Order: sequence, then C-alpha cells, then structure tokens
Amino acid sequence: RITTGGGVPLVTFGYNMNEIYFDQYPSFAELWGVAIRQLCPESAFTEELLTLLRSKGLNEKSSIADVAAGDGFPALSMREKGFTIDCFDLSDDQIKSFKRNARKRKVSSLITQSDWLHVKDKVEKSYDCIMCTGNSFIYAAGGWNSKEYNKDHPLTLYRQTLGIFYELLLPGGILIIDKFKDSERSHEVIVCRVKVKDHSYDLTFSIRTDVDKKERYASITLDDGIKSRETLPNLTYALSEKELSALCHQAGFSGFEKITFKSNKLFDTYIIRK
Repeated sequence: RITTGGGVPLVTFGYNMNEIYFDQYPSFAELWGVAIRQLCPESAFTEELLTLLRSKGLNEKSSIADVAAGDGFPALSMREKGFTIDCFDLSDDQIKSFKRNARKRKVSSLITQSDWLHVKDKVEKSYDCIMCTGNSFIYAAGGWNSKEYNKDHPLTLYRQTLGIFYELLLPGGILIIDKFKDSERSHEVIVCRVKVKDHSYDLTFSIRTDVDKKERYASITLDDGIKSRETLPNLTYALSEKELSALCHQAGFSGFEKITFKSNKLFDTYIIRK
C-alpha cells in the first residue's frame, strides 16, 4: 500500500503487524533490532548468508569477524549454528543489547568494543571473512546516531576503513558489505506495532535523501497518533555503488560481486575479494 503524507511516500509491505512488547521505553539499539528483524527476517537472512558463505568455500571452521555486530543480527544466529565468529561494535548501547540477546539465546556473549580504524589493535589474527552488514559501512564517514559526519573527506574515511579490512583478511579472503540501494528514494515504512507497558505505537522507519548534497538521513519514530517520538538521528554521505567499487579497488581488493538476497529488500550486498 502506498499513500502520501507530508510529500514523502508512506510504504507498507505487509510486514508482521503484531505488537512487540517492552517493559520500559526502548533504546535505539532495541528499536533498530526490532526494525531490522521485521524488515529482514533473521532466520531467512541467516540461511541465505550461510549458503553464500559455503558457496565461497567457508564453513564452521573458518575465521570470521562481524565488525558491525550491533545487537547480534546475524552473528548470534551464526553462533547458534556452530560458527565461531569474532564480534566488534563501537556503541555501548548496541553492545549492551548484544550481550543481553546472547544470554537469552544461550550462546557466547563475547564482543569487543572498537571503531573500525583501530580494530587491528584489538586482534592478533587474520580472517577468512569479514562481515559489515546492516548498512553499517556508510557510517565510516560518521553520522551514526548523529547529524554530524565528515563532509569534507568522507571518501577518504571509507578508503581508510577498507584498507583496515583488507589488512585483516587472509589472502583470498572475502569482505561482505551491504548498503542502501542506489535507487532508494525518500520514504517511510510502518514496520510494526510497539507496546510499552499500556501504550501502543506505530514503529516507522524513515529515509530522507538529498540528491544534490549526496546525503542520506535515516530515523526511527514511535507514533501513538497523538505525538511522535523520534529516536536518535543517522545522517551521513550517500555512498554510491560505483564509488564503493572504486574505493575497494583503491584499497587493493581484486573482486567486486553484487549479490541479491531474497530476505533483504532494503540493501544490496557485495562480495569483495582480497
């Protein structure tokens, strides 16, 4: 169903509109965890991801790092299936949710706090595969939970980050990155209903794109029909597929393959080989 409001398309794709319950007002990490699992079903996504990894010669014995582990999507599902995966994230909020979710699922809650430019200082090994999913890589320029990012040199920061990932990979290793589709335009998606104690809200995922400035603004809003509560903002450079491909080659990568996941309608996925 497509309607319009305030000049921005409001799109619903028939996601599960059952209510998600919280005992207290949720954090951004908790709301993003709800949103991503409604927009991209975790079980289906994990199965597609594991099928992809196995097609590239990887298995449970491979050394894998998730450098944007967030609240555990999809690393915790992979740990449940026997993969030993090193997890990294910078956000206190996300790490707290990761550990809580790991305890609930009775898998290892080990996660290391680090930004990408310093992740090499945290490990003494190299990897067969590095994952940076959830549209996370675009925030290498800054702007996660903020309206501030490096507007002067965003491409430099992307290239530096890719260089770090390249150094962490074993020869022949692969980097998995996903990002918003180049065709994406401003829109809002009603994801599900959220209930906090006795109060119900629509959970809305909003995207605003500024083609001229090459900026992308993402936010999550809880709307009870009376007033809306917007969570932390996310504003950064609108990195294109062409720019990403060029930056990967500048960082030394030799392969750049685009993959489509049926379970993930939001983002395009790229397999980048060292």
